[in-house]
Amino acid sequence: MKVAIVVPVYNHGEPLRTTAARLAEFGLPIFIVDDGSDEPTKRAIAEVAAKYRTNVVTLAENGGKGHAVMTGLRAVAQQGFTHAVQVDADGQHDLDDLPKLLAAAKSNPTALVCGEPRFDESVPKSRLYGRKLTAFWVAIETLSLRMPDTMCGYRVYPLAATIALLDSARLGRRMDFDVEVVVRLYWRNVAAIAVPTAVIYPVGGRSNFRMLADNALITKLHAKLTLGMLLRSPLLVTRRVGAALHWSELRERGGGTGMRLLFAVYRLFGRAAFTVLLYPVVAYFCIAAGSARRASREYLRAVRARLVELGQPVPRRFGVFHHVLEFGNAILDKVAMWADALPKRAIAEEDVPILESFRGDSRGALFIGSHLGNLEVLRAFGDKVQGMKVNALVFTRHSPKFNRVLASVSPETLDRMIQVDSLGPEAVIALRDKLAVGEHVAIVADRVSVRHKDRSLRAPFLGRPAPFPEGPFVLASLLECPVYLLFCLKVDGRYRVFIEPFADPLVLPREGRQRALEDAIARYAARLEAHCLLAPTQWFNFFDFWGQTGGH
Repeated sequence: MKVAIVVPVYNHGEPLRTTAARLAEFGLPIFIVDDGSDEPTKRAIAEVAAKYRTNVVTLAENGGKGHAVMTGLRAVAQQGFTHAVQVDADGQHDLDDLPKLLAAAKSNPTALVCGEPRFDESVPKSRLYGRKLTAFWVAIETLSLRMPDTMCGYRVYPLAATIALLDSARLGRRMDFDVEVVVRLYWRNVAAIAVPTAVIYPVGGRSNFRMLADNALITKLHAKLTLGMLLRSPLLVTRRVGAALHWSELRERGGGTGMRLLFAVYRLFGRAAFTVLLYPVVAYFCIAAGSARRASREYLRAVRARLVELGQPVPRRFGVFHHVLEFGNAILDKVAMWADALPKRAIAEEDVPILESFRGDSRGALFIGSHLGNLEVLRAFGDKVQGMKVNALVFTRHSPKFNRVLASVSPETLDRMIQVDSLGPEAVIALRDKLAVGEHVAIVADRVSVRHKDRSLRAPFLGRPAPFPEGPFVLASLLECPVYLLFCLKVDGRYRVFIEPFADPLVLPREGRQRALEDAIARYAARLEAHCLLAPTQWFNFFDFWGQTGGH
């Protein structure tokens, strides 16, 4: 990223001095756009320009805030910057939050990062109500309930997309600009990300907002954007907001009551009746979950290409619908095994001795798995049939409804579920204690936590690099125990267990630690790919795996 700051100024000379002094502390180039200001303001601009690293663009006459911002964005882009921070000169914006906005832009370089105002008592009620009304109309114009505040002029623009918009559309030149540019960028598939920030209205501060004229402009703008929405509605309807979100930020689909109903049908009438009801549910999911559907299609395309490359046959039922259908059946199997409603022969008899060998081992092990196949069936089988205690480290808050269903059929289900995000030194010690008494620990290593995006490494997976979390492998080194890769795949109607030695223990030396991590993750990714090719439609990461956004 190459970032500059754009400050539109119109008759805010005194607050500009304070704003510029604070901005100079960040060491970023500052572009001040003088929008036809009065003489005292021009003197303040000259002082600031002489004192700080500042470029001044002077407009002969006042053209409005939008015109000034657009002029500044073009000037910044012409000098090779990739991003521009818009900051008002009047002192309303909390510049202590600028690093947060920049960090969000760095993590999402193609997104528009918007300050989401947190007001204090100084905000005029008329402005507050006006924002709520604008938020209502913006939700209609974008068909989205997740849009940030579009009236806050504290934001980071991705310049490539923004300049392309300015070159092809005529945007509002006054206070209507801030709203219109967000909506039109969203129409062009530029995500808008909100970052909370304090906004104050200084005592005695001067606002350039013209109550009647600018409200009339904004009203006219909403009428124009609503018409634009109607013309674009087919595209907006099919576009899912989830495509811009990390997998762990998404809400769980479906309801607990529906899951219980389907399970009740299974217990009363068998698998065939359950499948009859499952088909319309799967059809609805395939239609409504656009981002998940696209992710499934992308994954299956990658698998097909890899199978063809290796000269292996492509399964006959190999489409998005069948992929989601496998997911629905896997959910049933998880609940059924914990509820003692899945036949014990569901686990291949020839694999049972493998599990028994771990039950008899006084030294616990760490199992590294994935969202391929059905590890929960295996965990339930070990717990209920063999007395094999496996403590699962999970992202439990992502699926609260499903976890409640599990708990309702088998209260002990959640006894050995440990929230991954809570792992700290005390938790590692507690896990070591469990291993010492012969219990085991299981963790999946194919999803990067939203809180730790920077703690991931890319490894080849189905033809291109994909991000994998460092955490499971760091944990393995801290536990100093035997480590195995674990897969539980449904083959010819029965679950087959694949347990592969990985390390005993996994050592990440102080010198060469990064290389050792890369090697461990690459080995895991290679084995994950190999098992994906064995059961392609049992891969249940319905999001952009290579980019780690969207889906379920």
